[in-house]
Amino acid sequence: MLVGCRGGYPQPRQGPAVGVIGAVVASPLSVVIGVIRCAQAIRDQAEQKTRPDPAVIRGQLEQIAEAAAVGELSQQQKLAAQQQVFLRMQRYPL
Repeated sequence: MLVGCRGGYPQPRQGPAVGVIGAVVASPLSVVIGVIRCAQAIRDQAEQKTRPDPAVIRGQLEQIAEAAAVGELSQQQKLAAQQQVFLRMQRYPL
């Protein structure tokens, strides 16, 4: 067995050259990772702004029901209005 070796294999050197080489190799990857994270953050924020708020949807459905109850909308108009709200909801699954 070699002196200073563990298990018969020489220990890898860990010096300043290894740190520099690692930094050179990792630098381009960190830029790509940063761009990917930025794109994900932009996508998430855009989804939050375009996804309809459940409270707004509930309010729209309540307005449709109230208008139908007082006779402002016929049964057919009520169903058509509700369908429009549901179609908007389906565009943005939760």
